[in-house]
Amino acid sequence: MANHRSIKNQSTKSQLGSGQVRIIGGQWRSRRLPIQDLDGLRPTPDRVRETLFNWLANSVVNARVLDCFGGSGALALESLSRYANYAKIIELQRGAALQLKENLQTLKCDKAEVLNADTLMVLQQGCDQGFDLVFIDPPFFARDWQKRRLNCSTPKAGSMMAH
Repeated sequence: MANHRSIKNQSTKSQLGSGQVRIIGGQWRSRRLPIQDLDGLRPTPDRVRETLFNWLANSVVNARVLDCFGGSGALALESLSRYANYAKIIELQRGAALQLKENLQTLKCDKAEVLNADTLMVLQQGCDQGFDLVFIDPPFFARDWQKRRLNCSTPKAGSMMAH
């Protein structure tokens, strides 16, 4: 019986387009990129990203972006597609980090860096780069991130953080 359920769930996932992320706007608009099927990996839904980037509008252009808990990279990729100058993506799961690097190569994007590391550890140690936009969308198991002291360099005037 358990096998029947898992097969049913897998077919439902594939019908919903699981296993890929779609870029909503910008130079890579409508591009679909593969993502790893890993526990806890849940790309920010299209509608949420569309709303977020409508709010951010021109703030993304030429911005330096930090995508914490990168996962599928949806937020960083969307930013880069909308002409962000640079994106640093921090992702703990090795498979997801490797997939992010492959997706950046597919897009011929050299304006991003993928760091396969624990976001909380990296931010507690501090980062020497300033960022205009910081996206924090942790997996459910890391929802206590706000209790930790994050030592990223002082934000630039007018910088934004979305979580």
